[in-house]
Amino acid sequence: PGNRAGRGNPSLRRQHALQQAVRQAVGPDDLQRVLRKLVDLSERGDVQAASLLLSHAVGRPREAPGARVDLPPLDTAAGIADGLATLGRAAAAGEIDSSDASRVAGILAQVLDATVVRQLEDRIAAIEAARTTA
Repeated sequence: PGNRAGRGNPSLRRQHALQQAVRQAVGPDDLQRVLRKLVDLSERGDVQAASLLLSHAVGRPREAPGARVDLPPLDTAAGIADGLATLGRAAAAGEIDSSDASRVAGILAQVLDATVVRQLEDRIAAIEAARTTA
């Protein structure tokens, strides 16, 4: 995929080279010592050490799911437009986070595009069928 003749992203090549250098320089024993130090610091109350340790051991916490907004049926272009309007009103009223509304609106816009194309295809097929029977 992409440009097979291209040389790729130079920033990613540099990042990959740096990561390889770190892996070659830091062995399993080194890593164990660093982790033990992070555990020791965490136990002594170092919040940054605890945060770093937990973020790598457990993973970053996920955000709580946003508020729920009831949307109308999304099976027609008009229904999707109504859904976008409902979403906009909910965001404007502060019922949902604007970033959540933006993500959902992006998805609805893609669904709208696909629905419009499907409806156009159906109309074209009906016109072509009417022309062949006439």
